[in-house]
Amino acid sequence: TRTRISETGAMSDSPVWPPNGDYLYFGSSVSGDWNIYRKRVYGGAPPERIGFPDGATEVGPLDISPDGKWLLTTANPGTTGWDFWLVRLDGEAFEWSPWLSSSSVEDQARFSSDGRWIVYTSNTSGQPEVYISPVEGGAEVRQILVSVNGGSDPAWSPTGEAIYYRDSVGSLVRVDVRTDDDRIELSTPERIAEIVPPSVGFLRNAYDVYPDGRSIVAFVDTGGRAPAIRIRTGW
Repeated sequence: TRTRISETGAMSDSPVWPPNGDYLYFGSSVSGDWNIYRKRVYGGAPPERIGFPDGATEVGPLDISPDGKWLLTTANPGTTGWDFWLVRLDGEAFEWSPWLSSSSVEDQARFSSDGRWIVYTSNTSGQPEVYISPVEGGAEVRQILVSVNGGSDPAWSPTGEAIYYRDSVGSLVRVDVRTDDDRIELSTPERIAEIVPPSVGFLRNAYDVYPDGRSIVAFVDTGGRAPAIRIRTGW
């Protein structure tokens, strides 16, 4: 059974599930400008507009915190490139707060399983790399480099034991993670799979890790044929 969530006649992308699964959050240009919306999965009510930061020309949802209180987004204000914003979801109104704003391009980010960290992509070094920063204080407090010689599209495993990302040639890489209070230890990156994303423009969250942390589902290139969704297990 397929259930349509977004409105017809407009582009919509970047769907994100909250922990309780009641809503689906997504970006859409149905109003003419890109906004973030959410819609209940069950029920006939139209999508609810969450909006976008002041001055932004484009916006997209990235992830929702494990406690369901924060929506992590990326937005282009037109002056500093893509930046990260947090949207408060449990208040009387949707409150937008900048989390990381710089002259660099920041995009593609996920919360850690305990909600204390965010893993993300930034080109602050001159090329896209994967970093970790604490939710409280962001990169101004601490910025930990995860990738080696380039990386993008990071994802934290649901178990919190690993970070995945794509390296500079598109291969999927795993880095084991150990956390102890504010201390983080990272293993040497290990290339685990050749999963090349399709050439269909910009993609967010083109793969995800299964809840057990042992499998992934990915949107992949199929050598000129229509892009496909594949599952990889048993590494």
